[in-house]
Amino acid sequence: MMMRTAMLGRSCGFTLLEMMVVLGLFSLLFSAMIGLLINSDTFFTKGQNEVAKHYEARKLLDTLTRGIRMASPNWLVNGTNYPLAVSENFTRIDFYSPEFDASNGISGLKKMTYKLDPADSSRLLMKEGSNPETVISDALSYLRFGAGCGGCASYNCTAAATDCPVVRIEVRTKNTNQTIEFPLETKVALRNRNSTLDNETEIEAPQQGEF
Repeated sequence: MMMRTAMLGRSCGFTLLEMMVVLGLFSLLFSAMIGLLINSDTFFTKGQNEVAKHYEARKLLDTLTRGIRMASPNWLVNGTNYPLAVSENFTRIDFYSPEFDASNGISGLKKMTYKLDPADSSRLLMKEGSNPETVISDALSYLRFGAGCGGCASYNCTAAATDCPVVRIEVRTKNTNQTIEFPLETKVALRNRNSTLDNETEIEAPQQGEF
């Protein structure tokens, strides 16, 4: 009877080796769970960053579209031309945006410029009239403006043709790791066609060579 009791007591316990095996398995399982949680958090953060960059590209394109849409291929004021112009390397656009009075008539023109920062090609700069320049994006990997050529056969001109008052904009932004690009493109039809304005129309623009 005593021998049976001793045997039963022994069968209900764990040896040191068994305890070590259980602890080892538990540690492996715990480490795997921690790794899974860390990876899940990393992927979630990465996904958020990619969505943010895509949203930034869309927001930037919308900003450019709103500004350029109100331009004209060429305004004429008191015998002087105020045209829309794209730089030879297609990374800068200059145009004049109309300002309206209380009766919805055009009372003035304000020069607008968008260009890549010469010191940092990931930044897009904006100059509005005589106001200080501002950075409207710092995540660019590519930017190209192109004015419509005759017949809209292409968009590689530096001035918008009379029969193609359109500007094409191409932008790409990159994610945080600079590994994935988000390309977007649009064509903007200019709402104001070549127009002759009143000689009293005010022109707001920076000094020559200022920007």
